[in-house]
Amino acid sequence: APVAPVTLNMGMPMPSWYDITSLDDRAGQTCAGIEESKATVEALIAEEEKNGIPPSRIVVGGFSQGGAVSLYAGLQYPNTLAGVLVLSGYLPKDDSFHPSAEGLHTPVAHFHGRDDPTVRFEWAKASERKARAAGVLEYQLTEYEHLGHSASPAEIADVQAWLIQRLPSLGASPA
Repeated sequence: APVAPVTLNMGMPMPSWYDITSLDDRAGQTCAGIEESKATVEALIAEEEKNGIPPSRIVVGGFSQGGAVSLYAGLQYPNTLAGVLVLSGYLPKDDSFHPSAEGLHTPVAHFHGRDDPTVRFEWAKASERKARAAGVLEYQLTEYEHLGHSASPAEIADVQAWLIQRLPSLGASPA
């Protein structure tokens, strides 16, 4: 993530994909800078496509804000991707979120701790509801008891299994 001033951090610069004004509620936040971050993700995907990687072999993902930007950008991308991977993230700026026709077919794997105080589990559930209401066909939300804003060995194993399923070796056919 680029370094930018973050309101929540008293305006001090820190790695951030977009501005966060509060941890109380993400609804209605303007997420200043998210459109630039979306453009960055789209440019990275387009560069991979230009280099011969088909969208069906591209997964975008991240943790926390990285997962949020991946969800926001990946489902609005004008090609169906192999997937969007979200760890402890949520759907930001959901009032202006409109998945592309192709993005509706991009599968989402969302992994989230039930005890996350930073990105509340309720926000993960709301993200799934909003994505499905927008027409996203495959959204898998996996929850982990007693996990805060971090990752666990069980979660990483689930991520690995999902990636293997979504990106089988080039000689194999998808599951």
